[in-house]
Amino acid sequence: MTPGGPAGTPAPNAAAPGTPDTRGQALRDQAKAAREACRDEAKAQGLKGPDRRQHIQDCFAAKMPQVAKRIECRKEGQAKGMTQPDLRDYVRQCMAGKG
Repeated sequence: MTPGGPAGTPAPNAAAPGTPDTRGQALRDQAKAAREACRDEAKAQGLKGPDRRQHIQDCFAAKMPQVAKRIECRKEGQAKGMTQPDLRDYVRQCMAGKG
């Protein structure tokens, strides 16, 4: 018998494909790959310091605009001194306004 139950049955906490957990993980993986590609571009161009950082930010925003907007909204909320759960609500409202 396997830890998840009889053979062929998923573990109790396993997320089915297409559920929010797997979609969220796919988005995180996609964002990670985009950041890595942007870092590689900056390295290939020989960028250093602030120029490198700016290139990575601009490149990432072009590849993943929704994620970049969320990051921007989160930074705005943090600059206003917000913490959870107010910060979460602010980011949601901000994303709706920028979408």
